[in-house]
Amino acid sequence: MKILLLLAALSAFASGCSADATKDKPITPLLLTGTNSAVRLARQMVVRDAKAFEALWQEHVRNNPMKPETPYVDFKLYDVVAVFAGSKPTGGYSVEIAQPVVKGKSATIAETIYKPGPGMMVTQAFTYPYAMRAVRKLPLKVEFKVETKAK
Repeated sequence: MKILLLLAALSAFASGCSADATKDKPITPLLLTGTNSAVRLARQMVVRDAKAFEALWQEHVRNNPMKPETPYVDFKLYDVVAVFAGSKPTGGYSVEIAQPVVKGKSATIAETIYKPGPGMMVTQAFTYPYAMRAVRKLPLKVEFKVETKAK
């Protein structure tokens, strides 16, 4: 009986919590990686406002039949660092963005492009690896440091 009362109390509490309160505002900042971006050329960028992020997102998902919604980012607190590795001849590639190092009025962002190691089995298809990461607001001067490593 006590268990039923506890479950009833938890159910009542849960029903009183609105899922919509956090629907558009995730607790953790954006971190996306993948291998199938519609952005075909290699580039790195810092996106500083919602309008620019919406444009980038639409470019990124233009070939996706599901047309996922643009992720929420609080641009009062965050910028989005986006890295697109460009066309790769096989699977096995990925992109990683490190936390920026801010010194005074400039920031350095280390990015690593991982490629398949020797003898690694990979899919035989073109891929377009990318990563997007929300980071605390950055200074205007940002430098990217690119490193390529085998997995």
